[in-house]
Amino acid sequence: MKSGTLWVGGAAAVLLGAGLVLVKGCGGGGGGGEPAPGPEAAPAGGDGQPERGDMLVVAYQADADVLMPPVEQAAATSAISDLVFPQTFHGDWEGSLKYLPRAVEGWEWDETHTQLTLRFRKDMKWSDGAPFTAGDYVFTADVIRDPKVASPRVSNVEHIPADGGFQKLDDHTVKVTFTHPYDETTMLAHAALVGLLPKHRLGDVDRASLRGHELGRAPIATGPFRVAKWDKEQQIVLEPNPDVKELPAPYLNRVVFKIVPEYTTRLVELENGAVDLVESINVEDYERLKTSHPELRFNRRGYRFMDYIAWNLSDPLFQDAKARRALSMAIDVDQLIQALLTAGGEAFGRPATSTVTPELKTAYNDQIPRLPYDPEKAKAMLAELGWKDSDGDGVLDKGGKPFKFRLDTNSGNPRRAKAVVLIQDQLKKIGVRAEINTVESNSFFENLRLKKYQAALGGWSAALFLDMTTMWHCDSEEKKYEFNFTGYCDPETDRIMEAALREVDPAKGGELWKQAQARIYEAQPYAFLYWRDEINAVHKRFRNVQTNILSSFHDLQEWWVPKAEQKYPY
Repeated sequence: MKSGTLWVGGAAAVLLGAGLVLVKGCGGGGGGGEPAPGPEAAPAGGDGQPERGDMLVVAYQADADVLMPPVEQAAATSAISDLVFPQTFHGDWEGSLKYLPRAVEGWEWDETHTQLTLRFRKDMKWSDGAPFTAGDYVFTADVIRDPKVASPRVSNVEHIPADGGFQKLDDHTVKVTFTHPYDETTMLAHAALVGLLPKHRLGDVDRASLRGHELGRAPIATGPFRVAKWDKEQQIVLEPNPDVKELPAPYLNRVVFKIVPEYTTRLVELENGAVDLVESINVEDYERLKTSHPELRFNRRGYRFMDYIAWNLSDPLFQDAKARRALSMAIDVDQLIQALLTAGGEAFGRPATSTVTPELKTAYNDQIPRLPYDPEKAKAMLAELGWKDSDGDGVLDKGGKPFKFRLDTNSGNPRRAKAVVLIQDQLKKIGVRAEINTVESNSFFENLRLKKYQAALGGWSAALFLDMTTMWHCDSEEKKYEFNFTGYCDPETDRIMEAALREVDPAKGGELWKQAQARIYEAQPYAFLYWRDEINAVHKRFRNVQTNILSSFHDLQEWWVPKAEQKYPY
């Protein structure tokens, strides 16, 4: 049998989220080239032994929607949730995703590599005193599968039979049976589910109401932190979870996620010391802050994040792939990278041609020829579809209707605010009118899930395991893919992805994923824009900061501040 190795240490924040997942080639012009370097070297755990005390204040772009892992939508919500809810595994990154025990103390595969036995710890309790058991894990799997829940993570259980796929052997042991073997990292990612739920509190709840359940606002915990206070649209305060006895307690006394929707305000508060950590620093600000604020450390996370324009394929404007390709050819991605992601002659981005991150080198397709920026050709393609400016007003029309649509993006993101203006101007040159509409972040993501939009500039935090079905598989009566925002459906792409999820050999599986990426890019359900190398800023008083491609808050319970430098007396 092949076994998992016992890990001793803290819990992790692993964003398995949006199925890129939720939430990543090249050629031509600025912004191409090799992946950017990883995080800058942070000081070692140094300055003696870790000491307890102090508080980390994070300026956060948006409030959490609901702390209920199976129904969470935004990566920002998952980052907090991962610190509170029990995680099946601890994730680490060594050029690829590695799994170590967390809620489980170990695991074994059978000889066929289709049966996975999970051995859960016996010393875990929920913060209301109830023991954590294998039943909580099986219950979470059932919730994810239930169509009433409409969980975006339904693909996690797609290759595990509904009848007997999750078998509780005793209070601390579960046997997970897969329908077939495939890439082990992806199988473990699927078996991990998401943060696990308390069956004793939610077992009798109407599952259709989970998104609004009170436990989503005041969750009980078995993670290293618990929610001490949540003031909606103001702050989420975490404190060490005293009920977790099996792991070392966090060194920090408090972690405050202060909700600051506007980027300029987040930046001002970072510079005046009101907050300690800000994610997604704009590249032009990075260049300035490096010299003007020596108290800050900067971490570059690598290509985990990509931006795109999603076309709602139910809208008549976007139903023809030729029209979508024409729109993409009217968008100058290299100009966007130069304007938004370049500073000091260095590009912090590269063009995107798929939702598989370039960091997954065995499966990322770097041979996809990019659509050229060619507005004249784009205009000619639309003319072939009957779109012409018949009344001379500068806007293409057909059958008396103008080629005009609403382009949504989320508030509080200056990069996207600038991008939509640039894209609006580029599309105007071919006679297409995009009307910019800015939406509060949680509402924006909910609109995407419900397909209540025409076109939307959004982004993904890419998964670091291979399963594109969450975003690109056809819906069916039995199964809805909540992260397939565009409604893309291609049976041949489904066949290729399903074959990839039956392939044990990573090299052969990688070739299948590459084929799927090429087909999706050809269809252009997205205008694929760019991958960006996120820059985070954190005050240097914090030691052992382990921000990496997995999370801005990786192993947060191990961050600490020397007594002499502690700022807050909490």
